[in-house]
Amino acid sequence: MEDSSVIIQDLVREFQPNEDIRHAIFLTYTFDGPYIEDSERGLFDLLWQRNCQNIIVIRDGNAVINEKQSHRYRVLNASYSTKVFHSKLMFFLTQSGAMALVGSANLTRGGLERNLELISTYRLDLETGPIDFFRSLKEYFSTHLRRELNPVSDLLKALDTFLRDYELFLSEIPKARKYYMEPIFLHNYDRSLLEKITDQLPSNNLSGLWVVSPFYEQDKSDGMRTEDPLYENLDNTLIEELFNKIKFIKSDNDKSIHLYFQPSGDNRTNLPLNILGNYRNRISLFPKNTAVDGLFQRSLHAKMMIFIGASAGSDGFIAIFQGSANFTKAALLSKPPNGNAEIGVLTIFPRKSLDLNLLSRYLKLNQIFKYEENWEKWMPTNKITKYTLAPAIQLSGGLLALKDNKISIYFKANDKVSRIKFKLVAFNENFINLNELKKPFDGPAVFDIHPEKIFDRENDLIHLRYNRIRGEAFDEDGVIMGEADGPLNVDNPSLFMNDIFFETDFTGLDNEIYQTGIGSFYRYSEIKNLINKLLTSKKRDRDTLLLPKHQADLDKFFRQIHIGFKGCGNKLERYKYSKYIFADLLRDYQKWSVQAIEKDDYTPEQKLYLIDRIIRAVQENSKDVLGSEKNRFQISRIIEEEFLNQSKKPIEEYLKNVGKSPMLKQYSSKTLKRLRSIEETVKNIKLRY
Repeated sequence: MEDSSVIIQDLVREFQPNEDIRHAIFLTYTFDGPYIEDSERGLFDLLWQRNCQNIIVIRDGNAVINEKQSHRYRVLNASYSTKVFHSKLMFFLTQSGAMALVGSANLTRGGLERNLELISTYRLDLETGPIDFFRSLKEYFSTHLRRELNPVSDLLKALDTFLRDYELFLSEIPKARKYYMEPIFLHNYDRSLLEKITDQLPSNNLSGLWVVSPFYEQDKSDGMRTEDPLYENLDNTLIEELFNKIKFIKSDNDKSIHLYFQPSGDNRTNLPLNILGNYRNRISLFPKNTAVDGLFQRSLHAKMMIFIGASAGSDGFIAIFQGSANFTKAALLSKPPNGNAEIGVLTIFPRKSLDLNLLSRYLKLNQIFKYEENWEKWMPTNKITKYTLAPAIQLSGGLLALKDNKISIYFKANDKVSRIKFKLVAFNENFINLNELKKPFDGPAVFDIHPEKIFDRENDLIHLRYNRIRGEAFDEDGVIMGEADGPLNVDNPSLFMNDIFFETDFTGLDNEIYQTGIGSFYRYSEIKNLINKLLTSKKRDRDTLLLPKHQADLDKFFRQIHIGFKGCGNKLERYKYSKYIFADLLRDYQKWSVQAIEKDDYTPEQKLYLIDRIIRAVQENSKDVLGSEKNRFQISRIIEEEFLNQSKKPIEEYLKNVGKSPMLKQYSSKTLKRLRSIEETVKNIKLRY
């Protein structure tokens, strides 16, 4: 619980500083798009400056503070955890390192600047780090988190691309490597967190339990609301469950449990003190000391449990669990989809290696909290007003296919909904109506959309102003039952700078290949500067701005293609034929092959030369990487998944069509033969292994 407003940004800057951040995955309960996109303090602008092309945010759709304004990243409302998606995680992957931040902070100004939060940082590289922890994260991403994205196909593709790169990274780390006091990643998709925690403890005999949490199980006589869903039966509290599972071996007069909590200004609390009174001689209360913050009060939002083993000898232990879970039944005793989705990390230390007094000082518990002997001043007085969360409609999100001019909307509606009206909503709340959808609802709603309706032009730049989908649900009598919002994503976020859309041939495809090969492609900051000049320039000055454009000069075209592909091969050699870099190059080759076929400003000769050069590069790079016998099967899978599955069919069709020209028939035939040779090599390796 350090007092720092830029700690997350600093961690990202210091993480593998000489490498691009390839992927970033964020899980959050509340979400504030404009804040995290802010160019001065925002986290995402920092990621874009480090050339991060794949940012995915999964959030609770009922806890959005402000919708995203930039189309340069993907956002989805969790679709499986329909009660509360409360997980909090930041994950970053580079060429040779991974970093995971697990804790209590949401993607909001409060989470990253103002609140008292607790976040643990874990790093893994080719030399050191908790390998089992990061393998557990991989399993969580590929199974349980994947459910939250279903069925938004574009986000699934983005997640799968990340998972393939993550698997390649993990495969290069020695499997036998051990890590001292390996942290244990826990989630509650299959079993409750409390059950998993107690199963991992070396012993259920404890001398103490310290709990830090802003939200506790709500007392049934209290009128305050928490961010956790209410349960009908609140008499069987989490404290009682703990006493059933854990044995506190000291005398009944010894207060073994310390509860650290956030009071409100009128001495109110979510602690169920009426029920806890039965354990008063076992519990000590520590409300947050408001004198610590002075004029600018900081809310406690950290969540942590410290289990102190009964033995002080060699078999003694201290186990620390921290993450997203509050000290509530909803967080610790339930599981999705009907309970909270939560994650956390459990680390077990030998008692002799960790001094409790030092731990308390490090966490500033004695400074932030103060002991309170008078329970009566905190007793609740108001009666609770019961409420339920039973929305008529839930939106996971919408996807705009830029080339097809179609919008797909992914949603769920209850049985009483008869029809739904969908709208596209802009930053300023302006909207346009989409078609109405009537029962039965089968799969996503797909609408054709004319570009002129959603794009507008300002200062010679094209803007996509709409940032979210709204669905209004009606019953059979036409009475509105409810509405819900979801984020609008695009199928190619890299074509956007905030809401500004620019073409991939912004620099020309041959120039893009050249700059990729020599490692000096246009960075996010450079493109942003060019766009800012257009936005601030006067009309007469715009023609003088030197935006990079494609040059038709054939000599330059062939020279740039040659240098670009040679540079790509050198990059693979420089990284010792890394599978990760190889997969990255194949994605570029696949993308370039599709762009080459679709480009209207290239001659047939230019297109054929470019396709042939791409296939030659795949052949040459594959031969280099396939040199190691142990990697052959994995490399064959990379070739198949990253290139052949997506490019083989369109390339074959193009080569057959262009081969009808007598002048290009022989050239296209040789190119097609090379493509089929790659396919044959992959088949032979798969048969062998």
